[in-house]
Amino acid sequence: MEATLNLSSIVAADLPEKVFMDSTERPSSTSSTSTKHEGDKGSKIIDLLCDIQSGSQQAELSKHKLDQMEKMELQKAKEDYWKAKDEARKEREEECRNIKHLF
Repeated sequence: MEATLNLSSIVAADLPEKVFMDSTERPSSTSSTSTKHEGDKGSKIIDLLCDIQSGSQQAELSKHKLDQMEKMELQKAKEDYWKAKDEARKEREEECRNIKHLF
């Protein structure tokens, strides 16, 4: 499985000291206007990176789902093959019994 890079922690490290992370890993700012403005820029960047990260996670989940569906289709094809082979065997056995009854 591929390791994913936590981009929000990289960007958070580059933010000004006035901005700190809250429990949702989104920047919060103090009440000063200049800090709030800086926090908003950082917040937008964090939001974009979170969207990118969740998008890549969705893509990974979609790929995993597609892989699972392909495995299920392959398994179904194998089951259908063996079922058809078993039915053909039963038909041959029935024909053999019918031939034996004729003699």
